[in-house]
Amino acid sequence: MLPTFVAQTSNTEPILIIVFFGLFALVANWIVYIKGFFRLQPLPYDLRKWSLIQCVMCLGIYLTSAIFLAPFLFHFILKIVSTAHLSLFTTETSRLILLQTINISVDIILLSLYLAFQKKGSVLAIWKDPQMQKHSSYFYDILIGFFTWFISFPLIVAINSLCELINHLLFQWEEVDQVAVKFLKLSASSFFTVMISILMIILAAPCIEEFIFRGSLQNWLRRHLGSKAAIVITSIVFAMMHYAPSQSKSNFPLIVSLFTFSLYLGFLYEKTRSLLAPIVLHMTFNTISVIRILVN
Repeated sequence: MLPTFVAQTSNTEPILIIVFFGLFALVANWIVYIKGFFRLQPLPYDLRKWSLIQCVMCLGIYLTSAIFLAPFLFHFILKIVSTAHLSLFTTETSRLILLQTINISVDIILLSLYLAFQKKGSVLAIWKDPQMQKHSSYFYDILIGFFTWFISFPLIVAINSLCELINHLLFQWEEVDQVAVKFLKLSASSFFTVMISILMIILAAPCIEEFIFRGSLQNWLRRHLGSKAAIVITSIVFAMMHYAPSQSKSNFPLIVSLFTFSLYLGFLYEKTRSLLAPIVLHMTFNTISVIRILVN
């Protein structure tokens, strides 16, 4: 799986980053807190119902695609290309692009097929609870998703920098590029490959991941454990799913940052009862991060 959370700090003193972004985040989040932003709107009932079987099926498709189907199709295509003596996918970049394209495509196809056999009303309610259409529009969902970036980004940067500093002080471990960062940097060799990477990181992956983790897993957990526990547990799972063995101790800042990020995503889904809000936040975060990486 390609992590779609892309975070990269500058070479500025980490302590200055921690203090500046940390204080800004505390002030910004405190202001919106006293204004009632973090208050959930009480409604008599919740139409977002997702069963254990549906949750397991969606997660199963997501994991099976990443672990088995995508690698199998990837090697199958490479074998056909090699047998036909075609000069395709000969570079590391082209092969990585191919693998991730297959992974995303398989996810979309299989999830679409599965959802086509589910009750239409249940699927639509996952994307937006019909009750909320009386209280908020899709435009509101987009705006609140975009707004939440301004209060979540400083906190995530501060936490990421703090974790990296702890890594350095305790283990003398220097930061290494995350898998998503390496993927993006490799794809920057040509306009075509970088555009494919951007489409996957900014558009496709946030939609798929928000449906899997917020729409499916969090929905099912909420019915049994309540909203707060569902948000926390989903955030733990979301963060751990992005663990990459190749990153070694650099996984620590990534996982802690992802957990924090996911708390905002999960809260937005409960506040708006619409997947559009966390998708917009996820897309906005990835967009800004991609721009920061490409211009450096």
